[in-house]
Amino acid sequence: MKSISASNLLIYTAVFLFPFQLLAIKFFTGAYDLTSLLLISNIILLSISNFYTNKKTLIALSAFIILQCIIVYVFNIGPYYRFLSGIIWLSALLLIILNGEFLHDYSQKIVFRIIIITLSLSSVYMLYENFFVIEPHTSKRPKAGFSEPSYAGLALLAASSAMISTIIMAKKTYRFIFLSSAILLLLLLASFYAKSMHVVTFAISLSIFIVLWLSFKPSFSKLIFVLFIIFCLLCLGFLLLSFPHYYNRINIFVDPQSMTNPSLLSWLRGLDQAIEVMKNSPFFGYGIGSTGYFNFDSAYGDRLAYYRMYDLTLTDAFSLLWRLLIEVGLIPVILLTIYLMNRIYSFRRFIKNMNNNNENFKYLVFNFSFALALIIGCLIKEPNYARSSLFIGIFLISTISLNFKEKENEQ
Repeated sequence: MKSISASNLLIYTAVFLFPFQLLAIKFFTGAYDLTSLLLISNIILLSISNFYTNKKTLIALSAFIILQCIIVYVFNIGPYYRFLSGIIWLSALLLIILNGEFLHDYSQKIVFRIIIITLSLSSVYMLYENFFVIEPHTSKRPKAGFSEPSYAGLALLAASSAMISTIIMAKKTYRFIFLSSAILLLLLLASFYAKSMHVVTFAISLSIFIVLWLSFKPSFSKLIFVLFIIFCLLCLGFLLLSFPHYYNRINIFVDPQSMTNPSLLSWLRGLDQAIEVMKNSPFFGYGIGSTGYFNFDSAYGDRLAYYRMYDLTLTDAFSLLWRLLIEVGLIPVILLTIYLMNRIYSFRRFIKNMNNNNENFKYLVFNFSFALALIIGCLIKEPNYARSSLFIGIFLISTISLNFKEKENEQ
C-alpha cells in the first residue's frame, strides 16, 4: 500500500475540514478557517524546496507585495492590521496559483470522496437542523458546520453543479448514475432549505460546463439535452422568484428607497464603492484593507443607514469581485480572469482529448467543476479572503493537472 506523504496528508485534512468553518480561529475582526491555514502550510513547505529552481515565483510574489505596500503608503486608507491580514492571505493565494504545477501528486479520487462524504453528511445534518432544531416560521436557516447558510449553500450548489457536469461528461454506468443522482438530490434538497442566492452560482457554473461539453463533437441529441437543461433552469428560476426571499434579493429594478432587503442593499453599496475607486484609481485600487474606510456616495448605503444597518458588510463590500476592484484594482482582476479563462480552455482540451473510460476522468471533472463553481460564487458574493471556500477553489483549480497526454501515459 502506497504511503501518504506529509504534503498530501495536509491536503486531505484541509479538504476534510472544509465544511467545518465554525472551527475558524477568531482574530480581531476576522475568522481564519483551518482549511486555509493547512493549505498555506502545505504550499510554504513545498515552496521552500522550489524557490531556488523557480525564481519566477519569488520575483512575482515579491513584486506583488512591494507594489501593494507602495499603494497603501500612497493612499493611507484603512487600518494597518487589515492590510497585514489581507496581504498575507492574498499572497498565500497567489503563491498557490504560481506553484500549482508542483502539486500534482495527490489523489483526485481521495479528494473527490472526501468532498462527497463531508458534504453529504453536512446535507443530512442541515435537513435535521431544518426539521428538528430550527423553530418553524423563523428566519433562521440551517448551516451545519459552515459559518453562515450562504457558505453552506455555495458548497452544496457548487457540488451539485459539478455532479451534473460529471454525470454528463463521464462514462455512464447504471450504478454511477444511480449513486450520483441520489447524492445530487440530497445536495439540492439541503441547499433548498439553506435558501441561498448561490442558485445564481449554480446556474452560471452549470451553463459554463454545458457550453464546454457542447463545443466539441456537437450533435442533435446533445442540443436537445442542452435545451432541456436550459428549460429546467428557467423553470427553477421562475419557481424561486415566486418566493419573496429570493425575489427581494434580486430585484434591482426599483428605486433604492423602495428596497427592503439588507443583503441586496449591501451588495449594491459594494458596487458603489467599486465604482468610486474605478473613477480615481482604476488600475491599482485604494490598497488592501481600504474597503469601507473612504467616503463615497451611495443611495443604498443611505437606505441601510435608515434601517440602522450601515455597518453591515461595509468593510468587505459583500462581493469578492467588488473587494478586489477596491483594494487591488483592475490589473490583478484582469490577470485573474485571464488565468481562469486559460484553465477553462485547458479543461476543455482535457475533456475533449482524454478517454472518458479512464478511471481518473470523472474525479478530475468533478474536482475542477467544483473548484470553478466555488470561485465564481466567491466573486459574486463571498468577499472574505481567508475562507475555506476560496482557498479550496483556488487550490484545486490551480493544482489539477490537465495534461491529458501525461495522464493517459500514467495509466
